[in-house]
Amino acid sequence: MTTQGKLDQQYANIMQNHPFGIAMYRPLSRSLFKIGTCGYFDDFGSWHLIVDLERPDQLLRKNLSLVDDELEQAPLDEGIKWGPKISSKTKAKKIEISGGM
Repeated sequence: MTTQGKLDQQYANIMQNHPFGIAMYRPLSRSLFKIGTCGYFDDFGSWHLIVDLERPDQLLRKNLSLVDDELEQAPLDEGIKWGPKISSKTKAKKIEISGGM
């Protein structure tokens, strides 16, 4: 496997210091990756949908039972502060330059 194929794993590993779940190198659309979708990530980090539990046509096509209960989203965690998320190994150096003409 090429280094390119492992970027998603490397990214997830260096971002694991954040307690918000697993970081995704290539974020997915909410229409593809949402509550009720079942699938898997391949060796290249690509998402492959197996079935959307909220789509009865997909369930019936795969000979799966319909979901009796309504799927519920977990309550929002109001304590999360959004903004740039960086690795614990990221370093920065502030440089100031001035000049005149």
